[in-house]
Amino acid sequence: MNKPKARPFRLRARGSEPPESVIATELADGEGAMAKVYALPGDTEVLKRFRDETPEEAARLAGMGPKIEAMLARPPQMQIHHQGKRRFVQIAWPQRAVIDRKGGIVGFTMPRISADAVPMTAIFSKRNREARGLRHDLAFRTYVALNLSNVINYVRAAGHLVMDFNPKNFVIDRSDGWVGLLDCDGFAIFDGSALIPADAVKPDEVAPEFRDPQDEGSYDVRALDDRQTRFGLAVTLFRLFNSGNSPAAGRHLDANEPSGENKRIAQRLFSVHPDRAGLEPPGDITFLFEDETLALFRQAFLGPDDQRPSPSEWAAHFRRLVNGSLRPCPANPGDYHFSKPCLHCGYQPPLQASAPYRPPAPAKPSQAVSRAAVPRSRPAGAPAAPKPPISAPPTSAVPTQGTPATPVKTTGKPPMPMWKRVSIFGGCALVAIAANRLINSGTKVEKPPPRPVASASPSPPKATPAKRPAPAPAPAAQPVPNAMLAVAALNINLRPTAEGGAPLGKLVRGAQVEALEEGEKFVKVRTSAGEVGWLPRDYLIHATDLPRLDKLTPQAYIQSRRNDSALARLRTQLEASSSQRLQLLRAIQSGATDVGADIGRLEASRRISVPADVSAARWFNASAEAARNERNFSESREFFRAAAEADPANPTYHSGIGFVSYELGDFDTMAEEGAILLVLAPRSTNAWYINGFAWAADLRVDRRMPVTAFHLAQVFSEDAPKTRQRMAAEAKRKSGSPVGLALEAALSGPPAPAPAPASPPVQAALPPVPASAPAPMMQAAPARPTIRDLGSLMDRARDRRWGEIDQMVSAMKARGNGQPGNEAAARNALDDGQRALNAFQYQQAAEAFRRAVAADPADPLLHRKLGEAYAALGQTGPATNAYVQALLIDPGSGYAWAMLSHQMALAGNPPDDVWMALRLALLFEPNRQSLVRWIRSNTSNERLGPAYRGVHQRVLQEVAKIPPP
Repeated sequence: MNKPKARPFRLRARGSEPPESVIATELADGEGAMAKVYALPGDTEVLKRFRDETPEEAARLAGMGPKIEAMLARPPQMQIHHQGKRRFVQIAWPQRAVIDRKGGIVGFTMPRISADAVPMTAIFSKRNREARGLRHDLAFRTYVALNLSNVINYVRAAGHLVMDFNPKNFVIDRSDGWVGLLDCDGFAIFDGSALIPADAVKPDEVAPEFRDPQDEGSYDVRALDDRQTRFGLAVTLFRLFNSGNSPAAGRHLDANEPSGENKRIAQRLFSVHPDRAGLEPPGDITFLFEDETLALFRQAFLGPDDQRPSPSEWAAHFRRLVNGSLRPCPANPGDYHFSKPCLHCGYQPPLQASAPYRPPAPAKPSQAVSRAAVPRSRPAGAPAAPKPPISAPPTSAVPTQGTPATPVKTTGKPPMPMWKRVSIFGGCALVAIAANRLINSGTKVEKPPPRPVASASPSPPKATPAKRPAPAPAPAAQPVPNAMLAVAALNINLRPTAEGGAPLGKLVRGAQVEALEEGEKFVKVRTSAGEVGWLPRDYLIHATDLPRLDKLTPQAYIQSRRNDSALARLRTQLEASSSQRLQLLRAIQSGATDVGADIGRLEASRRISVPADVSAARWFNASAEAARNERNFSESREFFRAAAEADPANPTYHSGIGFVSYELGDFDTMAEEGAILLVLAPRSTNAWYINGFAWAADLRVDRRMPVTAFHLAQVFSEDAPKTRQRMAAEAKRKSGSPVGLALEAALSGPPAPAPAPASPPVQAALPPVPASAPAPMMQAAPARPTIRDLGSLMDRARDRRWGEIDQMVSAMKARGNGQPGNEAAARNALDDGQRALNAFQYQQAAEAFRRAVAADPADPLLHRKLGEAYAALGQTGPATNAYVQALLIDPGSGYAWAMLSHQMALAGNPPDDVWMALRLALLFEPNRQSLVRWIRSNTSNERLGPAYRGVHQRVLQEVAKIPPP
């Protein structure tokens, strides 16, 4: 056997260091058409070197430099998934540039894909699954679908787009269903201003609207946009569940239909159309899909091109399947099925299991999924599925930018503009929105699959343990003298006294001990070796419970209690306190910190009586804490969820779910757990911590609410100085983010009270993503301009009340928005930021501009520059925040209104809001000619959807009607 050849390569320098030389070894399977892959020392990375032997290859290589630079500048999150000691590469993204002697980019290094990974094509057929050792059941495919949707969304959230959904570009972990993306340099890459086109796309997965009408197999790769990403993902998901069949496969409806996949896709001849029932190809199992699943596929293939489900919508859907419809088959526990018959044995679920899908409470009114449910054909011999009523394909969903693992909730009502959702203050102002979101969250149980993607972010500040409310005692698990107990913790020290001391030894999970005496928090025990000492009571269970818990997974435990869920019963009982909780939220929204009376009324209204399986709760809680200590937050959350199901009235487990959700970036789940904790433990630090984090991250919520929550976390803390120290550390870690700003404001003093309105509240056209002001501004006096004022300006722009706008802007400027700060320090930081911006070093620019804003928060130019840096990084939310802050100081800046409109359009907010912001930009911008050219360029900007390009065309027709500045 020939020994693999080794050769030297140069890696581009880091900072001021010289270029690094490495020796890489040829891989046996590293030969590719465009590049060659080499192994690097350490076996965790490989090196990809592009070919340049022919003129065509050299020309292609010359064009790859800017693309690799853009990929290095904007990497997606969650590239590598760690679970315990396992490591799985989810996104094989460039890590360092490989350069030639002249410094030109000729390749890059990237993480090495696990040897256990198999091509996605392996899952499409039973024969391939058997050959590769993959499971056959629908549960495994559902996990793969969820993880595929997640990783596509991680790339999309960084501004890039996966265009080519060739199954060869994806690999699957054979045991856990994780998904990895290969050949990432073939993606469409966002460089800060535009998309660098993808290299190529598999022809039979190109969306119909991009195909050449004269040649259905041809397309222009430069024209592809997010619609292609959504279409390609839908095709891949369809193949995943449907034996590899294309959605365009199937028998002809009449003799005039074309053959060939490209032609059928171009003419939108998809098998999920209601008229094509019975014409599906062999192996089709769409008749077993959940009604909501079929509705999403119809939305993707039959609905409007710009309203296909996004990756985040698919991820949320599959998460709902895992936690709702997916269940083991009673006839064969190795199989799984949805609420329809079993795929393998034909088991027919009870009729009540096939009840029509009921969408959860709305979170994003812009996203609506039809409950279309057309009965599908079935193979011979299969039992008939229930036949729900026929409905039309969905047409009302509006795409929004996806975020990792964010639940998508649906509603049948037409979408309400974001500005209305935020600014309506007729009865309860923003409290009504926050309260509705939090209170109604009790009807929805968000449970991600057993193997979601883990986070790698630092731990949150540890808060004091939540106190258990009196109405939910758990006497069944209290140890009694001479009872045999078992250790629930993975390992634990035996203490000589209840107060502490040098450990006498260490006990492991399952070790049995005899209870001798019970203290307040500790139990005196005798071990099997005769040693006597003390163990924490919360880590002990009755020995008789050990056999049932020893091998029990959290998913199996939750599934076993699905028909009689104590947690669901608790959520129902919490509704009895909804009006008192709303009163408490009103007080918090007003900035009140003396809420003792409101909490007292809430506690008096509480009527909680749910059963508790305390041994199971302690068992799963111990596993959850161990996983959290290993930074395996996804697994930790699964254990915490099982603990909360076992003992739902114990606030400790809800706090655990909340804190690990914070690390996973799942603020929707934090809000749900925060709503529960407001009733269970309103006087605990954890309850206010979790609600503060959730409210700070939700930029639709009034900025006083998270500040007040963090202030109350200090008030109720048993060790206030230590709590403040932890809050300060977290504020530093999250510096510049909404959470960091809210923590800084809370640490600087009590929140400012809400300003009393001088006139009846007005429905204001508020920008869709309100900003979180820097800490000094969050203590603003009531007279200063607020986001409500910006909403009023947008209302007047809609109604063309130009004179009123001028008067209002003058009044806002007269009221002021902060005192000048350290102008010299701000200017120095501004210069640093501008130099970095000119050098395309956007991260360094953002850091410099943040320093400038902190030094002089009253200068609107600094906020605008910070917005530019964030926009260049593709961070739409922070960029929007910065432009809103600039407008609060100088509401007459046409540039800021124009940039705000652009970020709103990129975020997928209501087109009318973008239209009103553009009107204000034209009203105020002195260089109107330049602004008009910019607006005209956006009429063909492929990064904007058709609705937003239409808004820019509409504004161009109105230019003459808008008064000059």
